[in-house]
Amino acid sequence: MSAKDAKYWLAVNETGALGANSQARLFNFFKSMKIAFTAPLPDLLKAGIKQSSAQKFIDRRAKINPDKLWQIIREKHIKIITLADKNYPPLLKTIYDPPALLYLRGNLPQNINKYIAIIGSRRADFYGIKVAKKISSELAEQNFTIVSGLAYGIDELAHKSAINHKTPTIAVLGFGVLYKGTQRQQALINAILKSGGAIISEFPLFAAGLKHHYPIRNRIISGLCRATIIIQAAAKSGSLITAQTALEQGREIFAVPGPITSLNSAGTNQLIKDGAHPLTCLNDIFDVLKVAKISKDRQNKNYSPKNQAEKIILNALSRYGQLSTNQLICLAKLPTSTIMSALSILELKNIVHKNKHDLYTKQ
Repeated sequence: MSAKDAKYWLAVNETGALGANSQARLFNFFKSMKIAFTAPLPDLLKAGIKQSSAQKFIDRRAKINPDKLWQIIREKHIKIITLADKNYPPLLKTIYDPPALLYLRGNLPQNINKYIAIIGSRRADFYGIKVAKKISSELAEQNFTIVSGLAYGIDELAHKSAINHKTPTIAVLGFGVLYKGTQRQQALINAILKSGGAIISEFPLFAAGLKHHYPIRNRIISGLCRATIIIQAAAKSGSLITAQTALEQGREIFAVPGPITSLNSAGTNQLIKDGAHPLTCLNDIFDVLKVAKISKDRQNKNYSPKNQAEKIILNALSRYGQLSTNQLICLAKLPTSTIMSALSILELKNIVHKNKHDLYTKQ
């Protein structure tokens, strides 16, 4: 699509007057968003736009300068993807009401067959936090792209787990990509972009995160993905709405079972009773999605040290075969606590192994 056409898609969306389906009707009727942007009221009505929405659109477009908007997104390095573009996410395009336009910061990973949504409680307990980190980390190690909503709790943990494993993650916002959220949100956004992930939204550039935005946003989270995982949810959690949306979109739904005494797991336990796949280990996902599992040998071969301590440890083990903790500390010339921490992380990731004689080897 030419920049000339794209800037009118942008201008129409920036009015905030028309939803996704109405914008799609405009394009289907006029075949050009430039014509649609300047169309008189009678023509908008012929296109299937309601009178109230059409009038709101006319009132708001008078304040919109398409050229100025285009300049803003170019200066801020924001891309837009419209329904008319070939690079529109294919799974998202199949839902009932796909966004007419997506604002994109960063880059969408190419492994679209391995996009998976992880959502859950904003007030996760110890169990929920532990499970979220475990599942997210294991999926990241298997090169899945984790999609979530940047909310506190499970969403935040899922994004951070991907970042920690140097795997791109996608955050779908309930506000505009240029809206200044909390410092905590901005820090996570910056980390996602730095790690090669993406920030996307369908809301106007500077739109605030209004309450009614989030159910609208959630259809994108599930729509991008083959499956949605609900880690932990109470009986009336908003995550259950996303699960229902995913079901309506024909996606697979996984729910992590929790203690029957825990109110935080009442929603996920009910989802399982209603037919969601119970998720107890990563193989549950591979069995349903029919995705090939990456072997440990291949994971370890591709593993890149995350810091100087890991680099020294792995180089030393490659050279000498097996070494004790004290030998590694002497070779590294780094603080004991630094080496111990690095060894613990590498052992947890199955990159190194400690035998019964307390000697470390590479897996």
